Amino acid sequence: MIFERISLLLVLAGLCWAQVEMREPPPRRSKFSKNYIAADDVDYNMKSPLGGKIGYPCRNTTAGPVQGTLIAGQDLKVFFDGTTSRQGGDCQFAISYDNGTSFAVIWDKLGNCFLDTVNGGYEIPIPDRLPAAKDAVFAWTFIPTGGSRSYYMNCADVRIENYGKQEAYTGKDLLVVNVPGKPSLAPVSSQSNDTLPSLLDNRGLITVGEPAQGNNAEESTAENDEAKPDGEQEEH
Repeated sequence: MIFERISLLLVLAGLCWAQVEMREPPPRRSKFSKNYIAADDVDYNMKSPLGGKIGYPCRNTTAGPVQGTLIAGQDLKVFFDGTTSRQGGDCQFAISYDNGTSFAVIWDKLGNCFLDTVNGGYEIPIPDRLPAAKDAVFAWTFIPTGGSRSYYMNCADVRIENYGKQEAYTGKDLLVVNVPGKPSLAPVSSQSNDTLPSLLDNRGLITVGEPAQGNNAEESTAENDEAKPDGEQEEH
């Protein structure tokens, strides 16, 4: 009987853990960023969920060097490092123009996130009219299916390029749970008492990234061409 109980606890533990972090684009204080390595400012605990001193938003990190470029109308390849349980979970990918004060979701992978990645990641479609920005924040969040429903979040400082028409982006407000001031989710024992799907379904809308006056496609293109020679990539 004791052995059976121990075995059951081990099985349940195996269904509920997650040890994963965003690798590309490298998030703030990432071991995958040359910038943070050179500055000796690496957080080697990036796979841990938010909680305690690791707060929302963005793990209480400050803005850093640009680590990637989002191009409106194209896909962004996002890669991860680590493993999760075989139950997967819910991922949200969001953008902020105010250093994390507000986030609008640009793509969801709900229910089966990390169960169908390609080469360890996903291709995230970037909205066609997403406004250009020299400094924005790209965020990934993850809520595992089952268990304690810990909230995982990484943020990468990015630039956004747009070579066409731009307009403020309206998307679903980023759902944040199990951190101070946000909804609390109790551990799930069955599908019948799981409140997360309804919270995700009922996310409100938020508008971010109001384009600056005169920030048209030609100016955005010229500005980016001056800032980044052909073929040059961000220094991670």
